[in-house]
Amino acid sequence: MLGSADRILSLTERAQEQRGRYENRGLLFGFIAALSLIALSAYVVSLGFAWQSVGVVIGSSESS
Repeated sequence: MLGSADRILSLTERAQEQRGRYENRGLLFGFIAALSLIALSAYVVSLGFAWQSVGVVIGSSESS
C-alpha cells in the first residue's frame, strides 16, 4: 500500500510539471503572435494605410 501512494504522488508531480511546460509554451506563442501583429500593423502604417492597420489590430483582437 505504501508503494502505491508514492507512485500516485510521483505521477501527480510529473503531470504538474508537464502542465507547467505547456502553459509556458502557450504564453510564449501568444507573445510571439502579439508581437507579429504589432509588426504587421506598423508595416501597414509605413505603407500609408493607417486605417487599415487599425483593422488588423481590431480583427486580431476579436479572434483571440
